[in-house]
Parts: sequence; structure tokens; C-alpha cells
Amino acid sequence: MQNGEIYNAKLKGVIHADQIELRSNMQVPGNTVPWTFKGSVQGSSITGNVHMGEYGNATWKAVRA
Repeated sequence: MQNGEIYNAKLKGVIHADQIELRSNMQVPGNTVPWTFKGSVQGSSITGNVHMGEYGNATWKAVRA
């Protein structure tokens, strides 16, 4: 599940060796924003880039608690 400050979306994706790709479509009033997360798994963390449709690109990191 992708959780934002206001909106949430379901994630779907694939993992191949240490590479991960996740996709979601976040529903916002009057629009759908497609998200594509790509990253590399190293130990208990994943880091990578995310493309947020018309909002451009950013980096992301996830850490297992």
C-alpha cells in the first residue's frame, strides 16, 4: 500500500534478484497520477527513483522496521 498525506493507492510490481519495480495509480479529484517506483534491495533497505506522472521524478528509500 502506498500511503501519502492525503491519498492512498495499491501497489503492484515485480522483484527480480535485487531489483524491484512497483506501480500504482493514485486517484485525486479529477485526475489519476501514475507512479512507477524502481529500486535496488540491499540488506534491509531499498533505494531508487520514482516517476510521478506530470509531477516529475524523485528519489525514495524504504527500510524494514
